[in-house]
Amino acid sequence: MKKNLEDAKESVLKLQGVCSSANAKYEQLHSNQQTLSKTCDEKLQKLYDGIETLVAEIRDIKSNKALHSSISEAKERLSTPKMESELEEQKPEALQPAGEDLTARVNVLEQRVKEVEETIAEVRSNCNSLGLNLTKDLSENHDLQQLREDCNNKTNELKAHLQESANSSRLYLQQFTDAHALDKAREIRSPDIDCTGKLNCLAWLIKYHKYITKESFMAIVEAFKNTMELAKVHKRTVYASARHFSYLMSQLVNSMRSVTTDIKEAISNANVCLTILELAIMNDQNLDTGLALGLIKDLIQYVVLFTSYNNTIECLTELKLCMNCLVYCLRDVKAIDFFMQTSDGIETIAKLLSYKTEEDVKANALKVLRVCLRSDKHFDRVIKQLPELYEALIRIVNTKRYCRVTEEAIAVLRNYTRKAYVIETIEDSNSLNALCFFVNSREKSVCRTYSIGVLKNCCKTQKLLEYV
Repeated sequence: MKKNLEDAKESVLKLQGVCSSANAKYEQLHSNQQTLSKTCDEKLQKLYDGIETLVAEIRDIKSNKALHSSISEAKERLSTPKMESELEEQKPEALQPAGEDLTARVNVLEQRVKEVEETIAEVRSNCNSLGLNLTKDLSENHDLQQLREDCNNKTNELKAHLQESANSSRLYLQQFTDAHALDKAREIRSPDIDCTGKLNCLAWLIKYHKYITKESFMAIVEAFKNTMELAKVHKRTVYASARHFSYLMSQLVNSMRSVTTDIKEAISNANVCLTILELAIMNDQNLDTGLALGLIKDLIQYVVLFTSYNNTIECLTELKLCMNCLVYCLRDVKAIDFFMQTSDGIETIAKLLSYKTEEDVKANALKVLRVCLRSDKHFDRVIKQLPELYEALIRIVNTKRYCRVTEEAIAVLRNYTRKAYVIETIEDSNSLNALCFFVNSREKSVCRTYSIGVLKNCCKTQKLLEYV
């Protein structure tokens, strides 16, 4: 590989020398053409100035009416034989040469105009001839054409050689990292490796995920899930309170903020980051570090990014992962404060209620709203920023479906109606029909339990109490 790179460098140096020589010849020819064009323009301008002067003089002569009148009178007097003899004897100097001198002057001026026009035509012909000759020289310069072709050929050869070398290097690096990924999976499974070491294996995965196959990536993720036994509640609690010295979160947040113009690459990077983030923020220390680094704002930006594609690009999996991570974060009171401090956080989440997506995404969006309404600190702000929230929740409840989305919608309503001034804004009592349906149903479900809580809150007003 080193020899190939040296050959490539040598080829590049040769190609640069050839290109420099070709550019120098072309610049010289282009400079000569510009000099010739400038000289021709200057000569033409002088000739045009001379023509304008001559034309002005001719116009002055022709416009002199007094002179024409005196010439006409002189001709009439000269037409009689008697006057001709008198003039012959007297020979007045003022009249005798007037007509002849004026005619001669006009003839001279006209002759000069013709000479100038001929000169202009000759200069234009010479310019066109020189331009054609220069263009012909450039087109017929076979050495220059051959030089350009050689340069293009060598450039294409060099590009192909470098591409082949890059592909070979990438293949070698991918094979190396895949083998190393198996070692990382074994480290995670090893009981001798503490929590810091296991989390650092995930940090290594973030750094080199571009060179790892999907199988190797999932092998490390599954090894971490199985080793930490996250499916078991008591094991997950132990992992949540574990202390460590891992640099995982800083590596993760930096990777989430990496900028790329390729949409598919951006979504792929988001999938990797969110998959690992879902595991990382189950640990309280990682969550605190992420909140300090502005993780909540990054997650909201991801939601905006994924929903902006309007289903033109398949990114529902990434949106689902993002909402899972956001819900995990909001278990901390500080995370709720960070979320409410963002300028468009609550509105962005509320828009997901009308977005065509999976039920898990809508359910998590409702859970975020429920958590925010549960806080007295942020209750009034949520009500103010989402004036149409009640209608949106009732539309979901009116479907009368026993599912997670309906359960979360009724839970949001329970928190929404816990203050009297909000209940007084409910004008349509019939909007509670669906809640009464769940309460009257014989099926014991979460929907029924939450609906009872909503109706209890509504009974704080006389109008809704009578309806219930």
